[in-house]
Amino acid sequence: MHTSRLTLLCTVLLAATSASAHDTWVETNTNLIRTGDAIYVDLKLGNHGNEHRDFKQASKIGLEDCTLNVLDPGGKPYDLKPRLVDTGYAPKEGYWTGKFVAAAPGLYTVAHTLDKVVNHGRPIRAIKSGKAYFAVSPSLDRPEEESATGFDKPLGHPFEIVPQSSPVLPMGPGQPIDVQLLLKGKPLPGARISFIPRSEELTAEFDER
Repeated sequence: MHTSRLTLLCTVLLAATSASAHDTWVETNTNLIRTGDAIYVDLKLGNHGNEHRDFKQASKIGLEDCTLNVLDPGGKPYDLKPRLVDTGYAPKEGYWTGKFVAAAPGLYTVAHTLDKVVNHGRPIRAIKSGKAYFAVSPSLDRPEEESATGFDKPLGHPFEIVPQSSPVLPMGPGQPIDVQLLLKGKPLPGARISFIPRSEELTAEFDER
């Protein structure tokens, strides 16, 4: 079975004029683990080159203004910030990573938020959020797809991408991805969403695929 990881991130900039900003995102080392096994969650900060269409890292995010939680299948949050380890050799290098052991089967959500005022010549309020999903199953060969539910439930982020089809099981080549963009809990009409693959370099235009 071939599966792919799906990371969803949103960024809102509130300022008098438009500006570029670094993107934060979360990702896991896999999207399927056996019950009782560990998964690793990474919190990264990317640059804004190529219209946000690459995964190059710019620096390392500070943890004081952000949240990073793992939500179990019942919605119980686990704060991952105290478990995070700095992978960088210098203050502005690398990224944060944390280990989480899943005790029960089902769909887990990694949720990240950031709300702070940044100043690169003028003050800008940056509101960011990101999500990633992974499934936990007693068997890796025959994962229980029916237990990987709840992905379509919004978390209440001010600006949020909500999957309408499962982002984990099944997921792979040829599998459609269906999402909805919410602004303060309501669908945002006319929104355009980009899906950025790691395996190819994209141009500044939108791919019609």
